[in-house]
Amino acid sequence: MTLFNKVNNSLLEGDRLGIEYLIWVVVSKEFQLEKLQAKVAKSLGLALIDNDDANQHASVISYYLADNSFLLPLDDVWKLVNLLGV
Repeated sequence: MTLFNKVNNSLLEGDRLGIEYLIWVVVSKEFQLEKLQAKVAKSLGLALIDNDDANQHASVISYYLADNSFLLPLDDVWKLVNLLGV
């Protein structure tokens, strides 16, 4: 079990420190923004429209999280990820 797993499990099982949404995503070596957005949306229970572009998906996710506290740990990141696009 990695440190990342331990922190995630601790937050899920215990005091969430006021965090409403814990969105743990494995990015992997072959980063694709659309896949990352789909994983984030799925963990939030959101349905993204396939015909929408990455900017529209980012708007949907951003709007949903706007008034909530959240933690978005990204695991297995191999290169820089611009979180403004997520």
